[in-house]
Amino acid sequence: MAVIKEGFFSGPSGKIGNLVAARWRGINYLRTRPENYTDANTPLQQATRMKMKLIIDFLKACIPVIRIGFLGHSTPTRAAFHAATSYNYRNGLMGEFPNLAVDYANVMVSRGTLPIADTASCESVEAGKISFTWSTASGIKEAGADDAAILLAYNPSRNYAAYSLQGYIRQAGEAAFTVPSLFSGENVHCYLCFANLAQLTGNSSVEYISDSMYLGKVTV
Repeated sequence: MAVIKEGFFSGPSGKIGNLVAARWRGINYLRTRPENYTDANTPLQQATRMKMKLIIDFLKACIPVIRIGFLGHSTPTRAAFHAATSYNYRNGLMGEFPNLAVDYANVMVSRGTLPIADTASCESVEAGKISFTWSTASGIKEAGADDAAILLAYNPSRNYAAYSLQGYIRQAGEAAFTVPSLFSGENVHCYLCFANLAQLTGNSSVEYISDSMYLGKVTV
């Protein structure tokens, strides 16, 4: 049974015969229910599912950064997470099924046209901390001194990411980033990007977020 809700912006919700009515991201739609569904579980289907799981598991661990990093690629009907999934499914994997893996050097946690740093690196010389450093003078006027430097350290063995969204700015050129104690002795993959958060929150444009930079793998 479907229910038609009152109100100009409302629509039906539920089942009407073989139709399913629903509302998603402000849009009312109807879709037919399949009469039969056969899952052949072919190697191609298995590969597709494995690829999707690998990417989604990674992105879910990084959701707060992804929501900012792909905001410029979102639309009223496409969330930033879905834009990130689409991009990284096509560009962030390596190997052949069943030996597929996330390509950490090529996955992106942000995409935009705001200038990145000319150079950047990271290392861990103190337990529980990762030192990020980056060049501050890009020579490009769009690179604001007070752009937020967004840091992310992803631990694949735990599928867990530590991140900082607003604690550091481009002009600082460095950050001593504290990660969870459970990371001790483990490898993490590190990323850096920049965002003009004041502009980005009011105008979700790619010009206010940079591409992410992969800084390599470090042992904490």
